[in-house]
Amino acid sequence: MRKIQLDPVRKAVFLIPLWQLVVSVVLALLVWAGFDGSVATGLLVGGGVSALGSLVFALSVFAAPTTNSRVVLRRMFRGEALKMALVAVLFYLAITVLRVKALPTMVGFVATLVVFWVALLRSLTVR
Repeated sequence: MRKIQLDPVRKAVFLIPLWQLVVSVVLALLVWAGFDGSVATGLLVGGGVSALGSLVFALSVFAAPTTNSRVVLRRMFRGEALKMALVAVLFYLAITVLRVKALPTMVGFVATLVVFWVALLRSLTVR
């Protein structure tokens, strides 16, 4: 069994939801100032859904300390499954209960996914 170093990875994984929230809030404020409050609300909710999903993933993977790569991999699969289920439920609630507009909500979600992909690509090239 391989041992892995998790401290820098843990830090990066927990920073992703924070940056997703920052991007979501900034995008929503820009749209609110220039366009429509309901569109801005949708953007903010979509970004929040993404950030909550990323936070659930991070907590699932790093809830208890381990350096066992098999345990980490198992937690990653479980975390991703939990994240997908949570995102589906949150989208359903956002559109049916909060009655936000679906398109801006999806745009907010996708905009915050860019944060995830940039962080991933950056981690691959920084080595």
